[in-house]
Amino acid sequence: VEEIEPAAPRYTEMKADPFIEDNVMNLVKYVDWEVNEMDFDEPNHLPTMFPFCLMGKKELSMIGFGVKTEFPIYKKIDLLKRLLFLLNKTDKNTTIKPDIPNCEILTPIKDLKDLLVNGECSVQVKGKYVPDEKNNQIYIYGWNPRAKFESIYNSIINIGSKDKNFGHIFDGEGIGYIDESNLKDGTKIRFEVLKQRNVKESYNVLLDAIDKALTSNIRYSMYVVDDCKKATSTDEIKFKLSSVDEMLLICYNHYKDTYKKYCEDNIVRLIKRIEENINIEKIKPHISNLNLKDSIEKNI
Repeated sequence: VEEIEPAAPRYTEMKADPFIEDNVMNLVKYVDWEVNEMDFDEPNHLPTMFPFCLMGKKELSMIGFGVKTEFPIYKKIDLLKRLLFLLNKTDKNTTIKPDIPNCEILTPIKDLKDLLVNGECSVQVKGKYVPDEKNNQIYIYGWNPRAKFESIYNSIINIGSKDKNFGHIFDGEGIGYIDESNLKDGTKIRFEVLKQRNVKESYNVLLDAIDKALTSNIRYSMYVVDDCKKATSTDEIKFKLSSVDEMLLICYNHYKDTYKKYCEDNIVRLIKRIEENINIEKIKPHISNLNLKDSIEKNI
């Protein structure tokens, strides 16, 4: 039986999005490279103006060495506004909101500053839904990204069944839903009150249950490794609480230093090209006096 190689190496490659290539690969050769545990060179950081973990399509949530870290994501334009404030390029203190698709952030904007400055915050959100009272239907377009539809559905049933007048319809066939989601338009779940007596009253109970079930909290804790180079084993790895502001400034300063090396390298190449052109201009008069045809025939 042939030996099966470990699965881990397959995670060292990826198919990069054009956005990543444009924002990373153009400058990656100008950062410091180091030999990794697999004995080949790799860059010790990626030269991006903004931290990629703060501008992805999904929030970063993972557990490692017993520590759970959860990072919010933001729109690129909002990260730029915050960075300009941190660099004293604008006097406006911009408190930006996390980008939580199809959810309304209920937490006051002033409280969201804790996430930017301290790296830890609990954010209350409400999933997006649109009532259609005329047809006794309610369309749900999103909910807490950490929750599954099954838990949302069960919560709606549990809340609605507590109503003493209309709770019975949540235990039988009084409430129905159809999944109309697709890749183009995204999530779309249609809830409706099926035909029965007191339809309008039952619809209001369903609407209230959906509103409460879609309201929840998301806890962010931006833990990062604290200088793992000093650790001689995994037991010695320590973590610290970072923040959006800290990560923005560290990433920007790395990017600025890398871009400086890129500019210096280009200046050197341009100087060489100028010197080459000067030398070519010097020998041009001599080349014009040569009889190249005779020289070629003689060598042949």
